[in-house]
Amino acid sequence: MTVVPHQLPPRAAPDDVLVPLVSRRLAAAGLGVQVSRKQDTCELTVIGVTAGKSLLEFQASWQARWYWEPAGPSASPAALASTIGYLLGASPNPASLAAYRNLPLKGQVGRSLQDQGLTVALRVSEDLDSFEATTDIDITSPARPWLGTIRLSDDAALDWHVNWHTAFQGNPAALIDVITPILRHR
Repeated sequence: MTVVPHQLPPRAAPDDVLVPLVSRRLAAAGLGVQVSRKQDTCELTVIGVTAGKSLLEFQASWQARWYWEPAGPSASPAALASTIGYLLGASPNPASLAAYRNLPLKGQVGRSLQDQGLTVALRVSEDLDSFEATTDIDITSPARPWLGTIRLSDDAALDWHVNWHTAFQGNPAALIDVITPILRHR
């Protein structure tokens, strides 16, 4: 079997080829990783991020998760709307947030993303043990559903779930190329 550079054999375990490849790609961008493994999942904590905290998770089923807690200006409603629009392939010119300035963070971001043609859904999670409820918004692109779903929380954390094999034509390095500018203040 011939393996094309930056592509993995079908259903490879995440740490066989993917982790070294992704680690090299992040290192080329001046970022490091700490790797932890669980059964069919590898978690990579990205080190050296200038715009918050970042975690990548890869599963053997080609599912990837990118969790990012932005800091400073990267956590503003305008920056979040721009970042989410960029990840989901929306128009590069986000709508003005002026009409939504009286809404909370998720409201401003969600309305702006709807104006760009993305689908925004409210997600309510209940904890019946502690009688707590949280709300997040899930954002998807109806024009590019293969780019997955991004969840935005009250504290501005992004949680992007995507099938990297489908979204990036089997090239995990392409996922890194998409998130690196964000981690480096695009």
